[in-house]
Amino acid sequence: MNYLDKYIEKIKALSDLTRIRILKLLLEVNNELCVCEITDALGENQYKISKHMRVLKNAKLVRERREGKWVIYSIIPDTGMLEKNLFNIVKLFEGEIFEQDKLRLKARLSLRVKNKCVIGMDDERWKQKIKELKWEVRNA
Repeated sequence: MNYLDKYIEKIKALSDLTRIRILKLLLEVNNELCVCEITDALGENQYKISKHMRVLKNAKLVRERREGKWVIYSIIPDTGMLEKNLFNIVKLFEGEIFEQDKLRLKARLSLRVKNKCVIGMDDERWKQKIKELKWEVRNA
């Protein structure tokens, strides 16, 4: 694969709204996120998120590491100029869907213990948290 093919692969990785939403969350938190945190924050199923994470990983935009049963993702640091420009474009995206993602992620991260994810996807504690969040938004 030549360098142009690698560039095209990175650009193609941004051709899907779900992948843009994932990258935007990772860029905004500037930290690692567990796949279950991403899944809950976006309100999508794990299969769909894992499929999109694979595309982002293959495009060398995110990296993956395992910690016990948890799969943790982060933006690849020290990237080249193309990646930095693509990330800057992702940061420009605005809209209600991105605001909702951000609110849900903030609520999901509040369930961490010692800055680590300790509950899986769709846990009862998350379900309670999301009910509280919906109540707060409705009554704001």
